[in-house]
Amino acid sequence: MSALEIQSAGPPPERHADRIVGQMLGHLAKQVAHLPDTVRAVVHNSKDGGPRAQRRMVSRLEEAGKVNGRKVIIAGAGPRPGKRGKYELRLVFWTGWDPTRDREIGPGDPVPDKPWIVLWIAVVSSEGNGRNRVAWTRYPLIFVSHHLASRAAQRLGVRTLSQLQTMIGNVAAAGLKLITDKDDLDAALKPPPAGWRIRLGDDATVVLQRYAEKTALLAVTVLD
Repeated sequence: MSALEIQSAGPPPERHADRIVGQMLGHLAKQVAHLPDTVRAVVHNSKDGGPRAQRRMVSRLEEAGKVNGRKVIIAGAGPRPGKRGKYELRLVFWTGWDPTRDREIGPGDPVPDKPWIVLWIAVVSSEGNGRNRVAWTRYPLIFVSHHLASRAAQRLGVRTLSQLQTMIGNVAAAGLKLITDKDDLDAALKPPPAGWRIRLGDDATVVLQRYAEKTALLAVTVLD
């Protein structure tokens, strides 16, 4: 049985959940630290002259971004194909975040005891027309706090790395759904005082609040 797994009869005590969840988040942060470089490399090394080639690029991105056999890179919208290599592609992927240093956890970086996860939106756009100019930008959408992950262990039975990845993916899907429903990113980033409350499947609700220090949302907790 993996050491990175919560083992308890019934819901785990808070301190135990905090410690093991911190270790699991740190493990995942190390596994995905390469993703920004990987996305850039796949985009710049792919043939993208037409819609079919662009779809193959998306497949390569999703395959390159798998961790523990599961997708980390999600094609959120696109590609919006264009003629002669002109297109725009939006991706969602996640990496680790060190809240104490206020920075992303990159390859070789130290990992804190209570790391976070940050969900990024990446926009890949090509001018096309044979110019071979591909622009890549990204910005944070949702910061997933250690507190939320620990509460998921205590309230929702999240005990393994696989289950933790599923929860992170569900939070990412909730963020995309919020943007789609609002049809306006700025509106999505302005929740009411109690926060946005979005269902995660049939048995949980995630609470998303405005992250005061960033132009982004903060996933603060989950409710069963």
